[in-house]
This record gives sequence, C-alpha cells and structure tokens, in this order.
Amino acid sequence: MAQRLILAALLSGVAPTAALAQSPPPEPEPEITRDGIIVTATRQPSPLADTPVAATVLTEQFIRDARIDSLRQIDDHIPNVQFNQTGQVGGTYVTIRGIESNPLIVNRAAVYVDGIPFRKLQEQTLGTVEQVEVLPGPQGTLYGANTESGLIVIRTRQPSDAFEGEVTGSGFGFGNGIGGDVRLAMGGPLIEDRLTASMVASYSHADSFVRNIGSSIGEEGQLSEAFVQGKLRWTPSAAVTLDLLTQTSILLALGLYEQEFLPIDRNIYNRNYSQAFNGGRQAGRFTLINDAPKRTAEDEVLLAGNLNVDFGGAVLDFNASWRQLDVKSQGTDLDLTALPGAAGANIDDETFWNVEARLASPSGARIQWVAGLNHYRSSEGQILSTLAGPGGLDDYVPAPLQTTRSRDYAVFGQVTVPLLANLRFTAGDRYERAERDKVQEAGVLDLGPFGQFQFPAEDLSRTFEEFLPKALLDWRVDEALLVYVSVAKGWIPGGFNLGAASSAVTRDFSGFGAETLWSYEAGAKLELLDKRLLVSGALFHIDANNWQEFNVLVND
Repeated sequence: MAQRLILAALLSGVAPTAALAQSPPPEPEPEITRDGIIVTATRQPSPLADTPVAATVLTEQFIRDARIDSLRQIDDHIPNVQFNQTGQVGGTYVTIRGIESNPLIVNRAAVYVDGIPFRKLQEQTLGTVEQVEVLPGPQGTLYGANTESGLIVIRTRQPSDAFEGEVTGSGFGFGNGIGGDVRLAMGGPLIEDRLTASMVASYSHADSFVRNIGSSIGEEGQLSEAFVQGKLRWTPSAAVTLDLLTQTSILLALGLYEQEFLPIDRNIYNRNYSQAFNGGRQAGRFTLINDAPKRTAEDEVLLAGNLNVDFGGAVLDFNASWRQLDVKSQGTDLDLTALPGAAGANIDDETFWNVEARLASPSGARIQWVAGLNHYRSSEGQILSTLAGPGGLDDYVPAPLQTTRSRDYAVFGQVTVPLLANLRFTAGDRYERAERDKVQEAGVLDLGPFGQFQFPAEDLSRTFEEFLPKALLDWRVDEALLVYVSVAKGWIPGGFNLGAASSAVTRDFSGFGAETLWSYEAGAKLELLDKRLLVSGALFHIDANNWQEFNVLVND
C-alpha cells in the first residue's frame, strides 16, 4: 500500500511541468456559473442542481488538478462507477451501479468522447479534457448508442481563437520499475473568426506493473504508447459549426499479454510448482512465472466529423465517425508455469461506423424535446493461435478465421413539459433493431498436452428488436430543493460468441439471447450555504432479466 501511495503522490504532485505559450490561453467554455455546474449530457444544458438524475460532473479545474488524461483515472473520483480491465493492455469495461460489463460483450454503458460513441473501449488516451459527466441508468432516449447501465460524456478542449501551447512531462517509480511520459498541446486560429486548429501529441514508456520473471524470450514487461490527435473547427456563421477530428494511437507491450491470469492462491501455487516446474522461483503478488513468449501490439485510427446548426427554433447535431482497431496479442500461458507446455494468442481486426443525427429544442425553451436517428455498423475478424512446446513469437500456429458483423438502427426521442409552475413530466421512447451475423470456418485449435479443440463451420444470423420507454417526474419544492422519480428500460441485443471450442458441452452456446432491465430511481437535491454546497442522494432498484455473462468452462 505504501508503494501505491508514493506512486499517486508522484503522479499528482512531483512531475515537472513546463508551459510554452505565445499568448495567454483563452478562457475555457464555462462549466460553473452563478447557478452552479452546468450539465450538458441531457441535451438541454442546465445547472446540476436542476438536473433530475444522480449525475456526477468533473470540471476542467478538477481534471487538471487530478491529472486525468485517460479513462481508467476517471473512476477514482466518481461514485458507483468502475473501469475494469482484463490486463494492463486489455480492453476496458465499464460498471455503473453494479451493472458490469465483461470482455466478450459490448459495454452496457455508453461512452461518448467529443460526440463520438466508443462502444468497445481500449485504455483510451484522451486529449485535453475539459469536462466529464456521468448519468447513471438507461439514457437511450437521448443518445444513439445503447446506454443500458448509464452514460459517460467526455468533452475535450476545442481549438481556440488565440495561439496557445503547453508541454508537460512526468516521471514516476513503483515497486516493480519506473516510467515517464511527455505531452505537447498547441493550437490557434488559421483564418481569423472562421477556422481554428489544435493538436495534442503524447508518448509514454514504463515498466509493467506485473513482471514475468520466467519469460523464455527475456521480456519481463514494458509498455510504450504514442498518441496524436488533431482537430479543425470551421465556423462560417454564428449559427453553423463544423468540427473535424482525427486521432491515432500505437501501443507496443513487450512481455505482456492482454489477459494475464495470476494464481488464485500463491502459497498453494508455489508449494506445488516452485521446485518441480519453476526452478525454485516463487510467484509474488506482482510477478508471474510464465515461459510463454508474450507481446501485444494495438493500433487505432479514428476519423470523425460533427455538424451543429442552430435554426432558431431547433438545433441540429449530426455526427459521423469511422474507427479501426487492430490488436495482436500473444502469450497466454495455459499451464501458468515456466515449463514450455502450451500458450495462446489472438489477432483481432475491428472496424466501427456510426452515424447519428439529433434535433433538439433551443436552450431555455419552455417545452424541451429531442429526437434522433442512429445507424451503427461493426465487423470483427478474429484468428486464434497456439504454441505447443518451446518456441518464439513467430512459432504460434493459427486456427481459421472467425468473423462477426453488427448492424444497429435506432429511433429515439423524449419531451419534457411543465405540468405546473414547479412540476415537470418527461416521457421518452426508443425503438432499436439489431442484426447480428457470424461466419466461422471449420478447423482445429491445437493445445498440445491439453488436447485439440475441433470446431465446425458456421454461418449464423439473428435479428433483435425492442422498445425502450422512459418516464420521469420532477418537483421543485422550493428554491433550494428538487425531488424526482423515474423509471426507464434498458436492453442489450443478443449475439454470437467468437469461441473456437465445440464439444458436447459448448456446442449449444454459439449464440445468446437479448437482455433487458428496468431501472427505478428516486432522488433529491438540496442547495445550502447560498448555493455554495449541493447535497444530493438517490435510491435505485434495478431488475435485470436474461443476464448475459461470460463464463470459463474448466475440466477438473
């Protein structure tokens, strides 16, 4: 624990920082006004104290003080939210109010970064973060992406009208090694009052938290990552804004596999395997003894555009994005020892397309409404590989290709109407159609001493449909107190597993059905000390049906 506290202190306080600027940076977009922190994720910007949901908001100043620049750092500061990761370089899965995600099923939470939905997350590096908002519970009547457990909206800094630049760097140490990072951010106008641009670039290198002291290729674990993001903003008139964004990240992890498995009981593991299999070495809390050659490489490219048009009586938001994610990860050690038994690897190539259009009432309208359309496509190709006996990174033997495709269509909307001067009612609905396909070639996955998995050719397709209603009632009791109750339905469509194994046990599990839940919430918000203190609380009950879960089948 002492090591972890020292690391936190280094990250937040000791890192040297230098700033270079041709002129003072402009004032950020206001997040705190005389009415308090402004929530924008509800599509109708409103003070946090007037937002009838248990929202949490991290402002720009807080984010800078806490040095938040990636997804995993967010959950340290938000209640009932957790970002889980299968390994130091594995995928990221969001849990909100105990509604967890898992490695093989789409996140039950929707994460939007600058208007772009990330339905499958890696450890996303972010640009200069301005605000983070979390709305728990289903929010599918507001956004195109499915939001069964909740919504996370992240806004990074847009290009400014003044030239600015900043360079930051940090170094840190912990029990198993050291690391450091450097970041450059700069931007300014290209055409006065019309065209602005910005760029963020970062590089980090560190030893891994968990070290593999039994590596057959001498790689105990190191992690390097480079990230570049560019933004362009065009404002031809006061009513029209066009934002273009591109970013890429490259990750190389020497001696690391995306999913590492540690002994459940180290004492039993060391007693049984230390002398016989591991040359007298003992596994510790942050050490592995795996002979498997390990390496993970991830490449991600993103292109996106967002058009905002204010028609006076309505505001249009149109967003389109394309994302390519390639992952090659080698080195899951199936026997978990220094003996050359069997190891596994996988190659994943995934492409995501998303188009979303929303029309909303102008800010401050007496009747507030939003209506939208969404179309989402994804395709994934996966090749599993194995290494039986000794060998290197080039000796893994691949199994046949497996592919899945997803096509989602959604129509959504909600309206808020005043019933009395201090009483409002909100109703919304969402219709979603999800198409899922799977194509798998027949083949064999050779696990050496653990046998062989035979899997058949498959060409499968299913369609899922659902309506997702929402209702909310909020009452402004007096100037300081707001109370509300809400009910909303959440849903995740079914799909197909990309599992290679086929046997009498697993052959009935190629596909899985849809999952539904109902979320009930009652809450209150009370402002004290002349609106300098906001006290809020909520009670919630969640009822889930046909829960989708990931299980590992083990033979005794």
